[in-house]
Formats: sequence, C-alpha cells, structure tokens
Amino acid sequence: DFSWQVQVQNGVVNTAGLDFFTNSDDYESSDMISYMMNNKNSSVAFDLGARYKPFPWLEVEAAVNDIGKIKWAEQVRNYNTADTDFTFSGIQLRGEDMDTEQAIQDSIANKFTSNETQNAFSTTIAKRIYLSASYYLTPNDRFSVLYFKRNALSDMQANYAFAYNHRFNKFVVGILGSLRGNNEFNFGANLGTNIGPVQFYLAMDNALVTNRPEQYSKADFRFGLNLLFGYKKWLKKSDVVDLDDL
Repeated sequence: DFSWQVQVQNGVVNTAGLDFFTNSDDYESSDMISYMMNNKNSSVAFDLGARYKPFPWLEVEAAVNDIGKIKWAEQVRNYNTADTDFTFSGIQLRGEDMDTEQAIQDSIANKFTSNETQNAFSTTIAKRIYLSASYYLTPNDRFSVLYFKRNALSDMQANYAFAYNHRFNKFVVGILGSLRGNNEFNFGANLGTNIGPVQFYLAMDNALVTNRPEQYSKADFRFGLNLLFGYKKWLKKSDVVDLDDL
C-alpha cells in the first residue's frame, strides 16, 4: 500500500518581498532596490555574552546572539489553507490523451481550499549559542574546546570544534578542527591583529574545500574589523597589554 494520508490544520505560508520575483512584470527594476533599502519592516535583537577566568590557566565563555524578532509589514502575503484530510493513492498516467499536469491538479491540488491575505506577521530570528572553555599552556598559547548551535531549524544539530591559538608580536594566529552535525569534519584557520583601537580579523572554517570541493557542502570565509574603545578601563593596570608596545 503506497497511499499517503494527508492532514493539514491551520496551514499558513507567510512571505515578504517574494512578489518581486513571482510577479516581476508588475514592478520596475528599481522597486526591489528601494524595498531593500527602505521599507516598513522592523526588527529588534540583542546579544548576551559572559567570560569568566577562575584560574590564570582556565577561561570559560558563553554567548547567545541574535535574540529577537522581525515584524514584516510591507510586501507581505499570507497563503491560508483550509483544514484538509484526504488519502492520496497516486495518479493514473496511462493513456495517450493523458494530461499529466491536469491529472496532478485533479488528484492533489483540488483537494486544498486556500485564500490569500496581506496581514503583517512576525518571525523569530534564529538564535546562535556559543560555549567555550580554554586552557592556557602559556600566556601566548591557548587550546580551546567550542560548542556552537544555531536554532534555524528544530532538527539542526550542534557543531563542535577544537582550536589552538598562538600570539606573537601584534598578531594572533590559529587553527581548528570542527565536527558538524552531519558528521562532516572541517579544518580551518584564523588570523587577527590590533592596530591601535582597530582590530582586524580573517577566518575560514573549512580550508579543505579548496582542495576537494566535491566532498564538502560549504565553507564560510569571514573578514572585517572591530573598533575597541575604553576596554582598558575595565582591567587592572598590570593586566593590560598594549600590542603596539610589543
């Protein structure tokens, strides 16, 4: 028996901005850019983080990022489906005059009753959770164990990583090995430096993809800068290390 029992209750699909693609002939080429740069959608989000060093050789950190939601109010569409319960036993494809598209519509699509509305809706931002513990072999050599999970989908599994970082002169370099939820092993590297109040960084989580791209699903490469002001006021004078003086 290859039949499927299909049940739908309170079925709703919400979209925002999708109309620019599905009905592109109704818009000018500049309309999408205008929507992306200035629209009535609003959001609020914040991050939480903490670091604790119980011993000179041990440091633990925790962070929860992207805590918030987005309210979609412009270019929204709600596709609502009435409650449905039916059994799908397949479609009949035999016959010279058989219209496959019509057969699928008669057996599946016509079982659903739907309507479209344009009501604002809200979505929760996918939170990111970080946990780490670091062991300092020397003040310049650090080994770390990390845990990362993103709540984008309910069944997304956590990632784990083991990293080593070394500081010399004005630079910090590091390597790491990580295991993703699908048992995919990655090897990455990072580089960072401070120049006055400016911190530059480069990071890649899967350097192996450059050698065997057919075996890996993705690789993330990040670079950027941070501006640091006033952080020395929170530390004891004896604990402050100015990288410009090294």
